[in-house]
Amino acid sequence: MKAIFSLVFLASLFIGYAQDQKSDDSLTQALSATLDKKTPPISQELQNKAQALIQSAQKDGFKWITAEKLHTLLQNHQVVVIDTSAVGQYLLGHLENAKTLEFAPYDHTAPTQWNSRDSQEVFLKKLGADKEAILVFYDEGKQITPTRATSACIWAHKLGYKHIYQLVGGLKAWKEANYPITQSKPHCCR
Repeated sequence: MKAIFSLVFLASLFIGYAQDQKSDDSLTQALSATLDKKTPPISQELQNKAQALIQSAQKDGFKWITAEKLHTLLQNHQVVVIDTSAVGQYLLGHLENAKTLEFAPYDHTAPTQWNSRDSQEVFLKKLGADKEAILVFYDEGKQITPTRATSACIWAHKLGYKHIYQLVGGLKAWKEANYPITQSKPHCCR
């Protein structure tokens, strides 16, 4: 009997996770479509949630960027890219030349507390002294918000950086768009 109960419990957890993941994937698609000014067949509710995410990001001092727009930006501009995933996740694959800085997910109960394993000094060093630099943060992309990347974006804004972006869908969206990833460490992080 215990085995059956355990099996049913695990199945319900998996189904709940799958539904949450599907919901996040739908919201990621809605956010990307809204940013690209496309009108996909999405519900009004998803359109409203996407707009709310855009407004929330603006309030917190950053913007969202799609994988397609980031790919173009990387070809034409100098961009500082930071992977905020756990270091083990970073080592499995990341955007080329992405620096690693492991952040904890955003904590709504303590939004003004530093929540990185590294110090603010390490964070500033990885971002560089130029407050006008283009910064793009991403994580593994398992959920839309709040994420490690969201937390890093908010901190970059608090520290005075002006051009801050978060990759919609994170590394997951980048891979789904068939853009390259690497397992090599950039020179800065060796």
